[in-house]
Amino acid sequence: MPGRTAVNFSTSPAPPPSSIVEQLFDMWGVIIALRTDSDALLDAIVAHLPMQWQPATDMPIDRVYTFRENPHRPVCFGPAYDVTIDGRTVERALNFEAAVKLLAFDLEPFVAGSSPRFVIGHAGVVGWRGRAIVIPGKGFTGKSTLTAALIHQGADYLSDEYALVDENGLVHPFPRALNLRQPVVPLPHHESPRWTAGLVGPLPVGLVLFTHYEPGAEWKPLPLGHGDAVLDTFANTNSARQLPRRVLRILDRMLMPALATRSPRGDALATAAQVLQLLSRHSQIRAAA
Repeated sequence: MPGRTAVNFSTSPAPPPSSIVEQLFDMWGVIIALRTDSDALLDAIVAHLPMQWQPATDMPIDRVYTFRENPHRPVCFGPAYDVTIDGRTVERALNFEAAVKLLAFDLEPFVAGSSPRFVIGHAGVVGWRGRAIVIPGKGFTGKSTLTAALIHQGADYLSDEYALVDENGLVHPFPRALNLRQPVVPLPHHESPRWTAGLVGPLPVGLVLFTHYEPGAEWKPLPLGHGDAVLDTFANTNSARQLPRRVLRILDRMLMPALATRSPRGDALATAAQVLQLLSRHSQIRAAA
C-alpha cells in the first residue's frame, strides 16, 4: 500500500526478527511510526487513531508503536496483541479495543508534549463571535460538560480535551468527538456543524475560565491579572517542563487580549449563558476602547 514499507527487525531486540508493515504519520509535527504484522491490522489501527495526521516519509521518527498478534492465544478467545513502544514491551492487550486504548493513552500526551508546531494544554475550547473561550483543566473538573453547555447555548465546538496554540497565540481546533462521561447536558443539535470540531478556527482568545464543578455553587467570576492567568494556564500545559520559555512566551501572547476569570460553578447550562454574556460585554468594551 502507498506510504507503507516492510521493516526487518533483525537488529532490534524486540520484537523478534521478522518483516512487518510500517507506516509513518505526522501529528502536529511529531513523527509517529506504526508497525504491525499485517496490513489488515494496520488498517484497523489507523482507522482508530485518536488525532489528526498527515502521511510522513523519510523523516526522523519520534516514537514507534508496534502491534503484533500473539500466536499463543487460544483461537476460541480471539486475538490478543503484544504492544511495544520504542522497542519496550508495554503490555499484552487482550483484544483490539484494549490495544487501541493503550495507543491513545500514550500517544496523545506524547504528541501534546512534543509538538514543535503548537503549545498544547488540557482545556475545553469553543468559539463565540470570532473569539475563543478556553477552559483549562485536567480530567474530572467538568470542562467537557461546560463545553457541551456552551455549544448548546450557541457556541462552536473546537475541543473538549486540548487547546492547540500556535506561535501567534491563536487557538486551533482539536478534531475529535466531544466525550461526556454522563449526559447531563441536552445534546439535541449534536449532528449540526456547531458540534463538529475543525470547522471553526484558528481564533484569538477572548475569555479564559478557571473553573470547576461544585454542587450548588454559583458562578461569580473574579478577574485574574495577566501574570496569574499565564502561570495558571502554564500549569495545564503539556510541554511546560520541557520548553518553559517557549510555552510562557506563547501563552503570554495568547492571553494578552483575553479576560481571565476564576470561580467554581454549579449548573452548566446556567453558567454557559452567563459566560457568553460576559464575553460579549468584554468584546464590546475592547471594541470601544
